[in-house]
Amino acid sequence: MKKLTALILTATLTSAVPALAQTEAQKTVSGTTSAQSDMASQMQVLRKALQDAKTPAEKFDANLNIANMRFEQEIFGEAVYYAGEALKIADADFPNDAERRTSAVVRRSEALRKVGRVEEANALINEDVDRKSQKGDHIWRDTDGGIRHRFTGMVCPDFAGQLPRQEFHNFSQAGLDVGCSYKLISEHVNAVSLYMTRYGGRVPHLDAIKGGGAALLKRLPDSKKIAVEQPAKFTSGSIMPAYYTLVSFGSVQEGEKYTGAWTQVIGNWILKTRVTWAAELGVGFGEQNTKMLFSQNTDKIIANSKTCEAIREPKPGKRVARDDTLSMLMMALLIGDVSAELEKQVESGDNKKGTTAEIPTPPIVMPQEPITTCYATKSSGDEIALGYHPGADRRYTAYSAVVEDTYFVIKEDPALGLISGDKQQYSLKMIKDGVSSVYQVYDAEPHPSLVFEDIVGVLNGKIDALGSVSVDAKGNSNITISSDIMDAEEESK
Repeated sequence: MKKLTALILTATLTSAVPALAQTEAQKTVSGTTSAQSDMASQMQVLRKALQDAKTPAEKFDANLNIANMRFEQEIFGEAVYYAGEALKIADADFPNDAERRTSAVVRRSEALRKVGRVEEANALINEDVDRKSQKGDHIWRDTDGGIRHRFTGMVCPDFAGQLPRQEFHNFSQAGLDVGCSYKLISEHVNAVSLYMTRYGGRVPHLDAIKGGGAALLKRLPDSKKIAVEQPAKFTSGSIMPAYYTLVSFGSVQEGEKYTGAWTQVIGNWILKTRVTWAAELGVGFGEQNTKMLFSQNTDKIIANSKTCEAIREPKPGKRVARDDTLSMLMMALLIGDVSAELEKQVESGDNKKGTTAEIPTPPIVMPQEPITTCYATKSSGDEIALGYHPGADRRYTAYSAVVEDTYFVIKEDPALGLISGDKQQYSLKMIKDGVSSVYQVYDAEPHPSLVFEDIVGVLNGKIDALGSVSVDAKGNSNITISSDIMDAEEESK
């Protein structure tokens, strides 16, 4: 299994400008300004850093930093080249680091637009989104009449009015920026998109709400503005109304069209629609579709957001030391009732180091995924996100497009009596091919940061299984205990 790659940003960067970069630069006309002159010494450092770069991470950062510098200096041709070099490194050496790749894609596409290569820029962005969307099962789950975003409860229905859902989009592989699109091509070309983005609280709510309109105006600077960042005529649930921006645009060949963006903040998330339609359908078409989609989703998202407030409650759980008794671990490994025969063997100490015990037991079943999932945290490269399930026995689940195995934390049955006193035990587990493995045991509900640290430790090979249990075709269970646990057990005698 590949180790997770951390996104490490450095302030280092390049060598002399390659011929290809010079060719790209010829497509851009820019003069030397005093600000660019002041950056000359910085460019010297960046070029030297690229020349000295040895690891793929260092080379990626060096190329992207030069691309960013050249873009700021309006030397867009070189920005195109160096961002392209960074993209090549991301694809070759960091295939699972979606965030790293996207940073290069965004810079290259922006530079491509500046040199007039708009179609190439659009194709680059679309290809990047398609890559992420091909691995979206961990972000979406099926529901009646549509698909449901795991972390918010937002539902993309199969139809938006008469428009069928065409596809879903994962702008973030961790599920923090997603969407779905609807389109119907007939005598008119109409498109509706519904988006959900994690709101980090970096800007006031009102500014975040208005952000959708600002992005629209930036893309269509020559359009005719009809309504710019105004409150919508409808409200959804008990929250503030959405803000919207509406413009008209078009050509003699294509006819007049409208496009608008409606944006609303709900808890820690931003809900947004983007609608484009033929003018013949009337100026209200976009708001009608937005109102319908918002009314179907707002209450669900509000309810999910309120439930997810439980993630802020104290979670004092600590790792249980690995020198606990063999009986504790063996019971934790079993799924279902513990047979009397197993208890006798554990208590008598018949299980010796390097041996296994075969005892009848019910088949191992993966615990059902709870309906409510809250976003807890993610890896820096978007490879894995941790979901929290308030109040459920299965308390945490790791979601990933690149890690096939499902790691989860479950509240153990207190009847097992694994830890003395009134504490509740939780275990970090993984079930694969009929084998249930325990990697960590906590003496109470653990904090998300502790769980995520342990999951990353397992994926990076730093944490081994404490033990495992499997069931054969005859219904017999096969229990294996880590040699470290066995050694600790023997030393304690």
